[in-house]
Amino acid sequence: MQIRFALAVLVIFALAGCTAPSPTDSVIPTNTAHAQPVALPTNTAAPANTSAPTVAFTATVDLTDAAAPPATPTDEPTQAPCRSYQPGTEMAVFPWTDEGVCLIYLPLRGFRGGGYSLQVPANWTVRLAGPEPMNLSFNKGSKDADRLPLFVQRILITNTALDSLDSVAYSFELSPLKPVVKPSERRLTKKIVTIGTSETVTVLALETVDQDEEIHRYFLPFEDTHSCKADCAVVYVFETRFKQSERHSPQVEQFLNQLQDVVSSIQFIVR
Repeated sequence: MQIRFALAVLVIFALAGCTAPSPTDSVIPTNTAHAQPVALPTNTAAPANTSAPTVAFTATVDLTDAAAPPATPTDEPTQAPCRSYQPGTEMAVFPWTDEGVCLIYLPLRGFRGGGYSLQVPANWTVRLAGPEPMNLSFNKGSKDADRLPLFVQRILITNTALDSLDSVAYSFELSPLKPVVKPSERRLTKKIVTIGTSETVTVLALETVDQDEEIHRYFLPFEDTHSCKADCAVVYVFETRFKQSERHSPQVEQFLNQLQDVVSSIQFIVR
């Protein structure tokens, strides 16, 4: 899988006419954080499409629309093809080797713990989210039951014990710590599970209820022992929510199945 991923990324970058990952970027297999990383080959060619405008990191990319992005950033979803590169950000979006799937590539150079990539359905929308451009927000504002909002949050942690990750909290600079799981949420289930179809990953799965919303989260830890010795542990939190009355609808069931494949597709990118 590691070699397939590295070669596929190189081919995708070449087809998209975009700069390949830095020669110092490496891909760590999902379930083998201490394994030898696969170095991605170098491609120093400049992006072929130089007419694409620079957009702010809050812009949204529609992964299927072939229209070009607008000339200026906007709070409305920005339309762009799956084969897309945003010069003003680190996020790049490319068609994956599987039909109907896009690769989201976010190397996060300069961030402790490195970056990551995900494979997602091509009909999803995506935007960078948060005060620092390290989180991903999918399908924001979508009214479709089979395209529920999904928030992927990257949090630095000190304790990587899988069964206690639901107690993690986050902050930005000097702001107070905020728990990922609010005290008002009532826990329904909490268990360690292995999810995914073609690729699998072991995560902490948590289901809670807050008022009329049901919230599903997957917690996935990663410790970057390749590029630094301390303070490089990260937990990735995948969070989606929907009305509790819709829990067993076919559309929600389909989305939750897709979500498991998205989570298990993660690849860690370190320097």
